[in-house]
Amino acid sequence: MTITEIPVEAVAARKAQHLRNIGELDYRRSLLRLKQRGLRQKAIADLVKVSQPNVQKVLQRAAATPMPREGFSGADPYEICERYAAGLIDRAQLVDELTRWEYVPQAQTKDAFDDLLMDVAGSVDDLDRALSRGLIDDELYDEIGDRIEARMTAA
Repeated sequence: MTITEIPVEAVAARKAQHLRNIGELDYRRSLLRLKQRGLRQKAIADLVKVSQPNVQKVLQRAAATPMPREGFSGADPYEICERYAAGLIDRAQLVDELTRWEYVPQAQTKDAFDDLLMDVAGSVDDLDRALSRGLIDDELYDEIGDRIEARMTAA
């Protein structure tokens, strides 16, 4: 099966999967923000119509969930790409945010022969992972890379 033969249902399933992933992130962050406003778990549970044990479990997971950066739709480039793949942001916003992102340096191995692969969140590794998982295509990847390179040489 070629890429042009991918069933419509598979495309819809992938989009739904991305929406579910982003929905879970947004849900965790929303409950965490309510907690940060000083609400107790029982009050949060009453507000969102879930059980208090559910709120407790989600808040435990939320503690390790980074918040989106100011001025960006996600906490890292991968999340921004997933929001795009889910249809929550458009191409222009994706390109703008990923071009403005201050990427952290990629991990360096001891020598050129060390094939240990390390993904560093917030680095261009996120873009590589987004490309390999089909969140963005080659054209978008190249456009973003060219714009990042132009920004870096202009600075």
